[in-house]
Amino acid sequence: PDLDPETAYCADLGYRWEGERDSLSISAYARYSKGVILWQENDDGVWRPSNFGDALYPGLEAELLVSRSPWRFVVSYSFIRSYVLSGDLEYRDDKRVPNVPVHSLDAAASYGSKSIAGSIKVSYKGPRYLTTDNKAYLPSLFLLGADLKWRIGEDITVFWEGNNLLNERYESVQDYPMPGFSMTVGLQYLLESEPKSR
Repeated sequence: PDLDPETAYCADLGYRWEGERDSLSISAYARYSKGVILWQENDDGVWRPSNFGDALYPGLEAELLVSRSPWRFVVSYSFIRSYVLSGDLEYRDDKRVPNVPVHSLDAAASYGSKSIAGSIKVSYKGPRYLTTDNKAYLPSLFLLGADLKWRIGEDITVFWEGNNLLNERYESVQDYPMPGFSMTVGLQYLLESEPKSR
């Protein structure tokens, strides 16, 4: 009940190019937020949202799409140089906002034909600070995943999916470890139902 709404002011400038099969987009932005809301663990061990102060988020985003049938490649990158402006902290103190990585990268390569489809995905996030004093942080993480589908009939598809193939030990939130390597194998059968007649 004591939480105040967060107010933000943003300006951005972007460029987008689209070809017959490829596209590229780049945008630079700056956002100033007042009363930033963050979920953080309190002294009693309970996570609660709170207004920690103001923050400035200058950043850059870029995405490249290349399509060469039957292949498709997508790469997206994000850069956010956030600044904490709460309490005694100012722009010149150069402190990052908690849980906001400076660098983030996602990339995927996919292949698709009439009978076989698959993809490989990679994801990177830089270190994420836990508090506004920037003393403790979660380390950077690199995740690799892949999936494959093989259509062996009109209505039957065999699929395989692997997550965190490198068995990365990481935490999205402090003290909450995420799953390691996992694999799923299955069979899909499409059952077409005939329309009912009266």
